[in-house]
Formats: sequence, C-alpha cells, structure tokens
Amino acid sequence: SMHLGKTVSELRIDITDASGKRVRQIAVPTSRNVAGIQFMCWDLRVEPIPADSSATGRGGGGGGGGGGRGGRGGPPPVPGVPGPEPAAGYLPSNPCGDPASGAGNGGFGFGGAASVGPYVAPGNYNIALTSGGTTLDRKSMRVVPDPAVQLSDASRRRHDALAADLHEAQRLGTLTANALNGLYGQMATATAKIKDAGNMSPALKTRFEEFSKEFDGLRVKFGVPVGAGGRGGGGAGGGGRGGADPENVLARTSALKSNVMAIWEAPSDAIVRQSAETRAALLKAVAESNAFLVKAATMSQALKPFDITLSVPATVK
Repeated sequence: SMHLGKTVSELRIDITDASGKRVRQIAVPTSRNVAGIQFMCWDLRVEPIPADSSATGRGGGGGGGGGGRGGRGGPPPVPGVPGPEPAAGYLPSNPCGDPASGAGNGGFGFGGAASVGPYVAPGNYNIALTSGGTTLDRKSMRVVPDPAVQLSDASRRRHDALAADLHEAQRLGTLTANALNGLYGQMATATAKIKDAGNMSPALKTRFEEFSKEFDGLRVKFGVPVGAGGRGGGGAGGGGRGGADPENVLARTSALKSNVMAIWEAPSDAIVRQSAETRAALLKAVAESNAFLVKAATMSQALKPFDITLSVPATVK
C-alpha cells in the first residue's frame, strides 16, 4: 500500500534483487496514482513477455495459447479484491492482479497467461516507488519458499533455472514472431505489385520469389499467420493442449515452460532434455530470422526503384 498526498505522474514500482538487478517494473495506472491510500500488487514473478499490440486483427501468433494445468474455476478476479490462495504451493498466487501484465489470480493454472514469467527465487528484494526516475520511497522484503512444498534447494534451483531459460527463449521467440508479423502483410502487398511490374528484371523477380519462399519456411516456426486467410499459427501456449503446428517451435517452447512452471517438483531428465532440444531449436530459428531481416533490408533497397518498399523491423536481441 502507499499513501499519496497528491496525484503523481509517471509513477511506477521498481523491484530489484539483492545484487541490484531489476527483476520487475510495474507501471502504476492512472486510477491508482491519485491522492489517498492506494494498493498495488506484485505477483512475485519476473517480467512477463509483453504482447504485440500491432498484431491486433491479424492471425494469431504462436506462443500465447492456454493456461498450464487447469486454474481455479469461477468468475474472473476483481481488481483490488484479494482472491483465495491455493491450498499448497511454492509461492502464493497474485491476490490483486497485476495491472502491468494483465495477470490476475493465476495460481498454478496461470489464468491462461502463458506469457507470465517464472516466480523469483527466495531471497531479499528491494521495492522502490519512483516518479520520473526519482525514488520517492524504498522498502525491503524477503521472499521465502512455501514450507508445504517438499523440494530440496538443489532441485528448486534446477527447476528455477530451467523455467528461466525457457522464459528467456520464449521472450526472444515472441519478439521474433512480432517482427515477422510486421512483414507478413507487406510481403503479400509486395508480391502483388511485383507480379504486375512489367519493368522489373526476371532476375530480380526470381530473387524475390526465393526470398518469399524463405520467409514462408521461417514464419511457420513462430506461428506467424499462414495462407491468404490469415488464420492463426496454432499458438499452443499453456497446457500443451492439441492444435499446435509441430513446426511452431515457439509454441512448443511456450507449452514446455508452462508445463515446467505448473508444478513444483524436480524436473525429470526427459523434461530437461526435451527443453534443451526445443530451446536450442527456437534460438536457432531466432538467429535464422535475424539473418533474414538483414536480407530483407537489402531486398527493400533493391525494390525501392519500383516503388515497392519493405519496412523491416530491427533484429531481435
């Protein structure tokens, strides 16, 4: 809770670990930056993967999908009103909902938000209330594991490291999907214009055709819309339920992350191996996409004399 004497602009909560590394930044919405006693909640997770607002209205990208292992039923949580806690679990669910991520009472099912980050590790954390870069107040807190969960420290660390690696790979994959989504419509427009461009050399047309085929082979790995109808790419996020394109390595990574995060136990050797293979495949696809984006910038310059341009996103880091 916080007591504000007046409305404070650009209000946010910065959370850092004991080493000073930022683990979460939560923007305080305008409804809670006004004078009075205000409440904000941190769900004890690291930064979520941001949604791609530019993808609205296009086919679904991969990696979103459903929640992990069935969350609690009932009506959606009311912002600001605490909900019931799980009977047992490594850390409590978010009692108020997180205005920054849109995640509410997720518990172990994550409420369908496959983009949420893993829980932070037990330890000391600093909570700073800031406005425009100026720290207004600072508090410390300690996160402890739930004693009801019988998990050794070594097993917990193994679990946390696996979830963190998959989350980072999913973040890079999601950024890549967003970048390729940005090219999707442009490629269709360019293809139509090139077909009618009588003054374009056959060599350049052939070069673009090969370029387009490379794009088609790459985008399915990220669930970027397939076909003229713009149908979704089969984003199988949370629970690994059916419907995912086996070529969509981003969706597979997202599903694995949700499965790992869905239960607090030492990851099996099979899960560790599967996660390593899927994560490596996704990171390889991200590298291939970055190389393609560089090639797309060159292609855009070649098409410019024919009044055809591609607005190429930056490579993903």
